[in-house]
Amino acid sequence: MPKYSNSPSNTLGSKRDGRAVAALVCAFIGFKFFGIMLGGAAIGLGIQSRKRIVASQGQVTGEGIAKAAVVLGLLDVAFTIFLIARL
Repeated sequence: MPKYSNSPSNTLGSKRDGRAVAALVCAFIGFKFFGIMLGGAAIGLGIQSRKRIVASQGQVTGEGIAKAAVVLGLLDVAFTIFLIARL
């Protein structure tokens, strides 16, 4: 149950950033299909999401998800480059 107060800035709680979730989905799909494109998208969305989360001062959560998406996105790109170099 949400907590209510008499203050003018009534907050119902924090919410998860959608960009962080989208970045993580791109990173996971990037391992199977279109590694460079989806890995790059995961990196970009993850960085944008982390900036947005930090700027929200606790109103938006999901920083761990965003960090994981950036790391997995980097792995996507590196793995795809490795596979291309082996050809």
